[in-house]
Amino acid sequence: MRNMIQAIVLLVLISQVSFAQILPNANFETWVSEGDYEIPEGWETSNEATYEWPISLITAEKTDDAYAGDWAVRLISKNILGIVSPGFITTARFEFEVFSQSADLFGGTYFPYRPESINGYYKYTPAEPTDYCVVGAFLLKYNEGSEIPDTIGFAEFNGTEAISEYTPFTATFEYQSDEMPDSLALTILSTNFDNPIAESIMFVDNLSISMPTGNRIDLMSETETVYPNPGNGIFNLNLTEATEISIYNLLGVQVFKQNLPKGNHRLNISFLKKSQFIVRLKTASHEKTQSIIIQ
Repeated sequence: MRNMIQAIVLLVLISQVSFAQILPNANFETWVSEGDYEIPEGWETSNEATYEWPISLITAEKTDDAYAGDWAVRLISKNILGIVSPGFITTARFEFEVFSQSADLFGGTYFPYRPESINGYYKYTPAEPTDYCVVGAFLLKYNEGSEIPDTIGFAEFNGTEAISEYTPFTATFEYQSDEMPDSLALTILSTNFDNPIAESIMFVDNLSISMPTGNRIDLMSETETVYPNPGNGIFNLNLTEATEISIYNLLGVQVFKQNLPKGNHRLNISFLKKSQFIVRLKTASHEKTQSIIIQ
């Protein structure tokens, strides 16, 4: 158990991120059951490790104390057998092996952009004045043949003060390379991972990403533009304006491109193999990405 908790504390330092689905559910409105607890759809949480018999502690939970909509996420760090586990959520995939008590973090969001910042709303109650919450985002570029991508940019926000009302935060990206990234990984923690403190509480809601043009890329939409999803390769599209449709596989390779006018359309990509793909919808004023599955 001690090794397992230490692995959780170090998870935020791991940047071995490859491609997975796009970042969904940025307003935390959709939750799925994991037996005795729920997690926000599209996210992994610390509960997978902390809700283990005989401990059974919830460190990431659904709350109706939201900035907007019905739900938000509440993170709380817990002391487990003398080791503090931060409450965290991540868009990467978190896997915990019970028998070896080892943890791993991998996966990410297809994201071929160079944004200015990631934004959201939070509340924070540090257990001690020295504690702080963390929002960390990696922009990475996948290297074919290697499981370790290059870090193109990184953004981090540290909330150091007690905040009782939802307050906006911004984590500005700093770039280490002129290259275009192809994936984004985001991790949010309720406590400082270098010196975690139990019972620090963080609420998070309403995430978005700002681009240099001043536009925002929606990380979630209330309804999917491409449907039914999953599908057999023939999808419906409801377009409110002329749109460039680009489809990528999970290695970031473009496999389809088409320009369509405003209106309702049927998109036939049944010639593609059964798999998961990323659809990028680009208009004159907006961009959106959506994960689709051909089955």
